[in-house]
Amino acid sequence: MADTRHRTRYNYQYGSVAPDFDVTTAIEEAPRKQLSRRAQKNRERAFHMNFGYVLFLTVAIALTGYILVNYLSLQSANTTASEQVASLRSEYRAMSLKNDETYERIVDSVDLTEVKRVAMVEMGMVYAGQDQIVTYESSDSDYVRQYQLIP
Repeated sequence: MADTRHRTRYNYQYGSVAPDFDVTTAIEEAPRKQLSRRAQKNRERAFHMNFGYVLFLTVAIALTGYILVNYLSLQSANTTASEQVASLRSEYRAMSLKNDETYERIVDSVDLTEVKRVAMVEMGMVYAGQDQIVTYESSDSDYVRQYQLIP
């Protein structure tokens, strides 16, 4: 049925049915490359771990673990602080809104015409005359310091 021809080191299969190919036997039959004595010594030395190397690896792993635990702790604290800041901001907004509403309610409840009437009629207050008004220039725009009584 199938015509099998052998050429150099490859097997060619002609026909419609491919034979089962065993990879493990092909690997085992493949010629092995011989390592030099120096390469063999280097490999043996690489697999050999002395006490100093094991101690170094142990310290490195412990240090890495310590750094990792501290990093996670700091990240957790940062997340907690961020959540607390967000909560305080929300609380601040609510309090600010309540304060603004209370201020508006108080301002709306005061009748300025009634205040003016009580001040002028019942208390005898009058508007200031032009000779009573003193103007002055301030070099500093934020605030004014008064060192003596204004005449």
